[in-house]
Amino acid sequence: MFLTGFDSLYTNSLFVDKNLKYHPLIQAFSRTNHTVDNTKPYGNLYCFTDLSDNVREAIMLFSHDNKKQSTIWLATSYAAVKQQIIDNT
Repeated sequence: MFLTGFDSLYTNSLFVDKNLKYHPLIQAFSRTNHTVDNTKPYGNLYCFTDLSDNVREAIMLFSHDNKKQSTIWLATSYAAVKQQIIDNT
């Protein structure tokens, strides 16, 4: 996985199967956050493990002085996606 040393505007999706924490997590997730006009308004992250606690800790560490202000916004939670997969198999 290339985490540093390049800037890829068109990277749309990142598939994560590692237990990333702190700086490597933020660095990896940031690969998809560039917007390109109306053709790429956001990036997609697909995590095959529940990284919600790691994401919360990384955001708190790198975003605010008052750590209680940090908020994670997920389009669909890990638990909801997992249940949808179970229901459809």
